[in-house]
Amino acid sequence: MKKFIKFLPHVSIIISGMYVVLYIVDPFNPTMQFIDNPGTKFLLLILAISSVFNSVMLVYYQRREYRAWLKRRREKAMKSAANRESSENGTFGRDYSQK
Repeated sequence: MKKFIKFLPHVSIIISGMYVVLYIVDPFNPTMQFIDNPGTKFLLLILAISSVFNSVMLVYYQRREYRAWLKRRREKAMKSAANRESSENGTFGRDYSQK
């Protein structure tokens, strides 16, 4: 699955480049029908599917990174609150109580 996810953006880039070239070449030779060809319609379908998958994966990874960032931020806030509380008690982050 990871290889597929890494491969998918390259597919989108290649097919997008092909469509740019076909769009530029099509007016110069309209009898070839580069854009109205069933093969290019299939490529358009592949491009659309790969774009949707790329978007879904991007949203997934961004949300995962954001959640990890929030978790780190909360942990840091809890740690600084604990340090603040211990400094008010005079322990300065260390527990000197005897057990």
